[in-house]
Amino acid sequence: MDQLFEGMLGGYGGGRRPTRFQVKYRCYSMMMMPGRQRDDANKGGKLILPSSALDQLTRLNISYPMLFSVYNAKTGRRTHCGVLEFVAEEGLAHMPHWMMQNLGLAEGDQITIASSHMPVATFAKFEPQSVDFLQITNPKAVLENTLRSWSCLTEEDIISIPYNGKEYEFKVLEVKPKDPCKAVSIVECDLELDFAPPVGYVDPSIAHRANKEAQAAAAEVAAQAKVEADVKAIEEEEKKAVDKAVFQTFSGAGARLDGKATRQKEFVPVVQGGIVSADEKKKKLREARAAAAMARFKPGKLSFSTNSVAAAQETAKTTEAAAMATGPEGGATSDSASKKDAGGFVSFGGAGHTLR
Repeated sequence: MDQLFEGMLGGYGGGRRPTRFQVKYRCYSMMMMPGRQRDDANKGGKLILPSSALDQLTRLNISYPMLFSVYNAKTGRRTHCGVLEFVAEEGLAHMPHWMMQNLGLAEGDQITIASSHMPVATFAKFEPQSVDFLQITNPKAVLENTLRSWSCLTEEDIISIPYNGKEYEFKVLEVKPKDPCKAVSIVECDLELDFAPPVGYVDPSIAHRANKEAQAAAAEVAAQAKVEADVKAIEEEEKKAVDKAVFQTFSGAGARLDGKATRQKEFVPVVQGGIVSADEKKKKLREARAAAAMARFKPGKLSFSTNSVAAAQETAKTTEAAAMATGPEGGATSDSASKKDAGGFVSFGGAGHTLR
């Protein structure tokens, strides 16, 4: 029997008694244990081993409390735990579901369980895996009470804690004192607990600031869209006013039957049936734009505009030009009179005669 134990425990041969427990088992969850269901066994961080394991441990100088490392050779993952009972079937080991998830184990996979030694914990930091953790009134007291079912903690493990009918998961971020195995014993210790912000948690001040920035950006976009819409409406109003005041005759394009290019002449706009000059056209355009701009002004608001000054200057220029075009008595000068005084040819300028 001793030789069998030495082969299972990795003995040293030569009749020397092994000093370290190390056995391979088939792993199953707590739900696969025969007999009545053990819900309490699935809530902690301890294994259920066969009775033969207890016999082997009593032959070795194993310090109490009994702590073990559990290793999955397929994934290379390792965790640490205690032992709850020695009532499993031979060759089998039962562990909590959360521990199987951490190790990447399926039902019936092979694991290596070895005795381990680790320092007593003084500090542990946890990261809640959900913001639902914030709904717990006193999370530190809840965690301290639940960790009584654990024997040790390993960094990077994600443990599951039931509370008020709901499972809360915590990741072990850090443990102290530091040890090569990255694990600590929490049996009969004065443990200081700390929490990191939950996964998915956003600081309310940051969220409020981000919300204000988003609202300001949306308001800026809306204001820019309103300005563009107003500018477009103003342009439409000006275009309608100009089209109403100025009518261009024969503004279409001409074409010749022989296919040759035609000479394009400058179109003269007609305002109220009379032909006007280029300056008059510009004046009418400015007046139309000024009228459209004045239509946008609302009563009760003080507005400064230079359109009235420009219009007055243009009116003065037009009046001066009209004065120069009229005679001293207000009548129009005659081209025929000018040509007659100069001795030029004047059409229909001869004297009349009768046949009698």
